[in-house]
Amino acid sequence: MEARLAETNVKIAETKADLTRWVIGAGVSQTTVMIGVLLKIAKLI
Repeated sequence: MEARLAETNVKIAETKADLTRWVIGAGVSQTTVMIGVLLKIAKLI
């Protein structure tokens, strides 16, 4: 029982790490797109 609980905790930790990477990546991508759109609107590009 304890081994399954430990295995589940490891899987949860791995999932949290993956989710964190995806959220940070999506945030950086969204920020880049927003800056590009704002610069295009301002006709700086």
